[in-house]
Amino acid sequence: MHFGGPQVVIEGIPFGTLSSIYTLSLLMKRAAKYALNSNSARIERRRKLILDHKWLYFIAISLLATLVSSNRFFRRIMRTIDYYISQKGRFDFLFDKYNPDLIVLTDMLNERDVEVLQAAKQRKVKTLGMVRSWDNLTLHGLMRALPDDLIVHGSRVKELAEQLNDMPGEKIHITGIPHYDNYVKKPILSRDNFLRQIGLDPSKRTVLFAPISDHYLRGNDADPYVFELLGKMPWQVIVRFSPSLNVAGLTDAKPFPKMYIDRPNLQLAEASGELPKVADDDLINEVLASDVVLCGPSSIVMDAMTMGKPVVILALHRSPKSYLEGVYYRYDYDHFKFLLDCGAARMAKTVDELKLHIETYMKNPSFDEEGRKKFLDAYAGLRDGQSGRRAASVIKSLLFIEK
Repeated sequence: MHFGGPQVVIEGIPFGTLSSIYTLSLLMKRAAKYALNSNSARIERRRKLILDHKWLYFIAISLLATLVSSNRFFRRIMRTIDYYISQKGRFDFLFDKYNPDLIVLTDMLNERDVEVLQAAKQRKVKTLGMVRSWDNLTLHGLMRALPDDLIVHGSRVKELAEQLNDMPGEKIHITGIPHYDNYVKKPILSRDNFLRQIGLDPSKRTVLFAPISDHYLRGNDADPYVFELLGKMPWQVIVRFSPSLNVAGLTDAKPFPKMYIDRPNLQLAEASGELPKVADDDLINEVLASDVVLCGPSSIVMDAMTMGKPVVILALHRSPKSYLEGVYYRYDYDHFKFLLDCGAARMAKTVDELKLHIETYMKNPSFDEEGRKKFLDAYAGLRDGQSGRRAASVIKSLLFIEK
């Protein structure tokens, strides 16, 4: 077991049955999502209105978001109501069995983590939360309950936790991204050996293409289009599919000459909910072997930049798309707009722009390096291979604080 050990115990919990209390918990989860009034949330509401014609939804949610986001008092009322009406009792047997000194919650927006946090508050057990990803606080909702302390990856996420969620700044710990500790170490294989292993030429310039996926695009014509364009360009290409997101238009795609296709084990990723280690090792090798990375609105942009690679953001479609039908609106989400405002990457909206940006980065890999550093400092924090140790130190320090 990858995360097992002699002092690790994994316990299952009963899912329970649908009840009025469970329904109220889901209602509060939705209310917390809708109460967010970030630019990302406003774009999502507008998209619902334009594409799904949900006028009442748009008006009601906009009013809720404006009310709650404008006043800390209303956010406190929301959290108090949530605490008293949400489902409780499911984790009582674990509290009784282990009598914990500290509860660590790895995803502050997950309803199960919220349920554990509320149970810990009821029993006056110390809590430490974590913000799981860079888009969570501006896209996925308000934190329904506040932990005693909070771990975040970078300074920008700390600011958002304070501004949007009322988390005291002195209780927020910046650690960097533990998952990236492996990304800043030596590659698993040398570039030459890896490229030879997958049938490519180490002497040739290499592009890594990470398809956007159907998850982000209705009627995804972008990925097949870029796939075909790259097949006709002079560079050799690694196509790296997501292990958990599908691209129906490329299901049976065969590689062009000078192209390697990597399809990580979809079933294994779905079953575990995590990226298998072998797939993560392959990603590290693929990024480090590439000269330029092409991707859409996903965290692979941060993966690539952490490993020192320039990134071209894809905004090309085979046929014309409106702002909300295409991928364009996703780049106005708060986290991606911050990235682009930093000058951390170039966006390609046309074939000519795609060629130009790839060539620019091929000739000068340090182009936009300052922008990439500014973005990473804000969202990824320190990238020294010690983020996991810093997170562990926070946990250790809280365990030894007197109750």
